[in-house]
Amino acid sequence: MFKSDEEKGLQASLSGDSTGSEHSEEGWSSNSEDSENEQLLIKHLNKKSKNVKTDENYQLRGPNRKTERWLRSSMKFELGSGEEPQRTQSGEGYHPATTSSIRNSSMFEKVRLVNKMKIRMRRRKFSTRFFQMCVVTVVITLFLYFLFQAGTSQTPPPLPDFSWLNTRNMTAFINPSEETAIASPKACGKDENVELVVFVTSAPNKFESRRVIRKTWGNKLQKSSANVKVYFALGRTKDKDVHENIIKESENFDDILYEDFADTYLNLTLKTTFVLKWTTKNCPQTKFIFKVDDDVYVNTEKLWLALESTHLYFKSLTIKDYTGVDRSISADYALIGSVMETVPIRDPQSKYYLPPKFYPLNIFPKFLSGTAYIFTGSLAVALYNCALRTPFINLEDVFTTGLCATTQLGLRLTHNTGFQWRPMSVGGSHTCNFKQSVIVHDSFSPESLEEIFVRAEENLLCDTLLFAFMTHLSTVIEFVRKIFRI
Repeated sequence: MFKSDEEKGLQASLSGDSTGSEHSEEGWSSNSEDSENEQLLIKHLNKKSKNVKTDENYQLRGPNRKTERWLRSSMKFELGSGEEPQRTQSGEGYHPATTSSIRNSSMFEKVRLVNKMKIRMRRRKFSTRFFQMCVVTVVITLFLYFLFQAGTSQTPPPLPDFSWLNTRNMTAFINPSEETAIASPKACGKDENVELVVFVTSAPNKFESRRVIRKTWGNKLQKSSANVKVYFALGRTKDKDVHENIIKESENFDDILYEDFADTYLNLTLKTTFVLKWTTKNCPQTKFIFKVDDDVYVNTEKLWLALESTHLYFKSLTIKDYTGVDRSISADYALIGSVMETVPIRDPQSKYYLPPKFYPLNIFPKFLSGTAYIFTGSLAVALYNCALRTPFINLEDVFTTGLCATTQLGLRLTHNTGFQWRPMSVGGSHTCNFKQSVIVHDSFSPESLEEIFVRAEENLLCDTLLFAFMTHLSTVIEFVRKIFRI
């Protein structure tokens, strides 16, 4: 193989051939010559070109910093061992003596052997070493923490109090044969064409939320069609002043369904069942029923679009009413919302806690998020009678659209991506998100709902690459959350 001139010169200077014996022994030690020799060797080994080969099967690789340090220390040891390298003078210049050249050649062979075996000793970067130290510290800290927690006895948190629940028989709460409402809106006319009935589940003391809804999307929805009814469903309160104000509110607006049960989060199942009871008796001819919470933003244009474009399924049902009489129902139907596939939460500190004695299984049937969902009026009777036969559980959406609709009645759910039971992970507060969605839930305050409604009414271009990127990124994040049930 061909060699470069520099390599030839190096090997010639280190060859240690017989010519060294021809030189005069009157040499002298020269630190400058040794330094030049060392620099020449280091320069040759650090050559960046990877195409230079010392033989047919070996590609020369430059040494790293540790190899250089080893070289220098070796040379200092070899050259500083007490014998100074002797040099002789001739007509052609100065050449190293035989002993020194042999030592340097031997050292050169060591370096070649190290590189030939591809032994690479790289110094780690400070950032890499710092990252490794952080990882080790975190692992040790977590290990000690869990070890300490395992060895510390903790009293379990108290379970939610269901002592008020004397029975899980829904008929005992609903009293289907009796008029139980403290205040209720005027019933729909028998010949009245009702296209949509909206029931907003609200707490008794949320007067401001109801005012904002009547002013914003509720008002807009009623103006878009004369065949729309917007009502509010409430439970009883112990506060006398709030109770009296609710009665006055009902008289002024005629849109309050005020039932005689304790209005708590655990009793949302009762509230929805009372809505079904009122609808089946007072407005059975409605085409659609929209149940929504009072902290949800509703886009009325997208809501109408969802109703007009939804696919209807057909189902023949035979159900028993609360008197035990079989009833046959054949109807086109739809259940629209955000389809959920999740598991029961057994943590007593969670608001979604479900006691094992209420539901012993470890997975829920498919159901629609209770923040907002739509079902056709043809299902009102079937869902109402099914609710009366199903034992009470404290999760309203699982009870109505899961245990009743999908499990017992065998109905199919329609997933609509416009129903956001929580905002998009990326760009959830962007105005275009509200303009492109049917509903967005984020426990909005009345002031926030009013502000969002004003923003969403603006003429804003949303067909942009930025919003499309945020939408797709949020879809990926939601997919990962769904897999890991986050």
